[in-house]
Amino acid sequence: MDTAKINPENRGSEPEPFFSIRFGDVWRGVVKFWWVCLVLGILFAGILFYHSYIRFTPVYQCEASFTVNTREYMDLTGGVSSTAYYYNRVTADMLSTTFPNILQSDILQELICRELGTAAMPGTITASALSGTNLFTLTAKAADAQVAYDLLMAVIENYPRVAEYVIGDTELNMLSPPQVPAEPINQYAYRAQVAKGFMAGLLVGCAWILLYATQRSTIRSRKDIRQLLRQNCVGTLPYVVFKKHRKEINRTVFFENQFIGNGFLESLRGLRSSVLHGLQENEKIIMITSTAPGEGKTTVTVNLAASIAAMHKNVLLIDADLRNPSVKARLEDSVEGGFIPVTEAEVYIPKHAVLEKLPGRSLSLITFEGDKKLWSTLNHNWLQKWLNQFRNQFDYIIIDTPPCGIITDPAILADVADVILYVVDQDAVRISRIKNAIESISGKKARFMGCILNGAASGIGGYGENYGYSRYFHKYGRYGGHYGYGKYSSDQNA
Repeated sequence: MDTAKINPENRGSEPEPFFSIRFGDVWRGVVKFWWVCLVLGILFAGILFYHSYIRFTPVYQCEASFTVNTREYMDLTGGVSSTAYYYNRVTADMLSTTFPNILQSDILQELICRELGTAAMPGTITASALSGTNLFTLTAKAADAQVAYDLLMAVIENYPRVAEYVIGDTELNMLSPPQVPAEPINQYAYRAQVAKGFMAGLLVGCAWILLYATQRSTIRSRKDIRQLLRQNCVGTLPYVVFKKHRKEINRTVFFENQFIGNGFLESLRGLRSSVLHGLQENEKIIMITSTAPGEGKTTVTVNLAASIAAMHKNVLLIDADLRNPSVKARLEDSVEGGFIPVTEAEVYIPKHAVLEKLPGRSLSLITFEGDKKLWSTLNHNWLQKWLNQFRNQFDYIIIDTPPCGIITDPAILADVADVILYVVDQDAVRISRIKNAIESISGKKARFMGCILNGAASGIGGYGENYGYSRYFHKYGRYGGHYGYGKYSSDQNA
């Protein structure tokens, strides 16, 4: 018997790209994490609204317009002197330069604080002058309307006392008396803050989706199996689609189900042909495994075994997945009549195993009961002899094993099988995990025949595995299900 192992060249595969992005990954990220973008948008909008709300301070503004004249002394006839306030262009230019500086002087601010009874200026004072005139406008701003008014009046009251030391005696002629402001000059723009926060949250969500898309280093096509895993792709099974029906129909993924599309049937026939033609002389024992639970390994195994048996080949199907024995349940759901126990077998059946047969079919099934660690406790030579006794009675022996990326049972069975078929669910498990799992069963007796790409899809976000499903198909069904491997059952990069 040919005992070829996994090609050593396959182990030196190309490194996974650290940063790559595809439209299909982005679309899957949007479908999977759109709610994250929405939640982040709402959260950021709320945070920014609250933050700006508690920091918002109303600003009240009080204004007064007036003219400023300076006083000059004049000698009158008879030695009598007099004073008069007057305005000229030179004085106006000087006032426009010095007036703002006087307002910011420490002396004036100290007088204002003393009059208002505060330790510091309760607001701000600015002055603006009309060029070429002695017309000025004083503006006081504060967080309180009354404070703004009092501040402005204090400036008007104390300004002449300070200005006297700079530009001489001055007179303020009020043109428009100030009024206590009724409302602040600024408004809280809550809509703008909410919009900014929401957009910021969306951007963070989009960044998360892009990061998710760049890290999805998975198998998406036959080409990926050849180039990234350096393995042969034995066949491809499509993502199953059922037609819309008003009444409940059989949605079991089994090749005899009349509601299964032609794409699946054609692909299964192609897979069966590739497997049978790929077997070498005396190779009869085929083990089928995968990396992780939920990749459809058992459904692929059941369909392959039943379709070979439909060719009038005598097939023995062994459910070696002791932690999640589901082969019998899949067949009972798909085939009417159920199993018939075989009590007088021509081969040795240990007490912990049960041999059954489907009536009217050349398909037999062996299931196990009891110890879930059976394979690690059995003697290797005994297990080899036990399987070899079926070679003369059956044309093909197909073993459904646990995922080899979780437990070591497949590695034990790979030492007694002839060939290995490896199920890879499209876009489900990281390439690094698949490589490590394949490496765990390398160097064994069984020859690694290749991989089966399962659940291939087309359309938006698909990767080119098109099986011609029309728009009338609307309900999708992945193979596989929930496995009983505890914490490992969710360890999947879906």
